[in-house]
Amino acid sequence: ADRDLRLVLQPLNVTYVSAIDVFCTDGGCLTHTTEGADRLVTWDSGHLTTDGATLVARRLVANGVLP
Repeated sequence: ADRDLRLVLQPLNVTYVSAIDVFCTDGGCLTHTTEGADRLVTWDSGHLTTDGATLVARRLVANGVLP
């Protein structure tokens, strides 16, 4: 679904930031921040914690989507 959404949006000149790209690398996916194992990035499979949302927001700023 992530790949399909990226392909659909690409010709529309939309900046797509994938949560998978934020949280995952070839080595695996983040479950917590670097501040500690108790700083989880998600509550469940569909809801971010404040720390997780902060990581996404930082990526959006880095990509120029947010000021």
